[in-house]
Amino acid sequence: MVIHEQVVKPEWETLRGRPDTKPHNPKSRAQRWEKDWHQRYGCGPGNAMVQLKSGRLLVPARHREDIGQGRLRSFAHSFYSDDHGATWKLGGNIGLHTSECQFIELNDGSVRVISRNESAEDAPDNLRHFTSLSQDGGVTWSAPQRLEQLITPRCHGAVERHDAKTLLFSAPASPIRQAEHP
Repeated sequence: MVIHEQVVKPEWETLRGRPDTKPHNPKSRAQRWEKDWHQRYGCGPGNAMVQLKSGRLLVPARHREDIGQGRLRSFAHSFYSDDHGATWKLGGNIGLHTSECQFIELNDGSVRVISRNESAEDAPDNLRHFTSLSQDGGVTWSAPQRLEQLITPRCHGAVERHDAKTLLFSAPASPIRQAEHP
């Protein structure tokens, strides 16, 4: 079953980014990323889908949006199914500069997300993971907050439940860049 049309907004299908104003540089990661991409969308990473106590299947995803003048920015969002995957609905955006993320249902039934930070303003040395909460199973999300203790080199961080009182988080924790690891 292809669920693409159920979990994307039509405007996400036509994203192009800024017109190329500079000569093509084959070493430019940004130019390689922009070249020939019509859609920027992904799920996960990993086996990040969760089944909530309510039975809802909740999937973390990410996409790019044009925030004006062809400037594309990253947003994490959710999509969900209340009928065991027969149909899917698009949930809410988690926030600007959020990306790869993972959900965890808390004891009170709310859902916490831990998200990669894609902020150019914070990069490379001041990146921290973002978190947000949903009280309605991923339909809407609170404004994302920086988790100052969760330093990141702009990569995904995994969160798992250890027991009823403890969540475990794992990710690289160094904002320092080295020549061999830029």
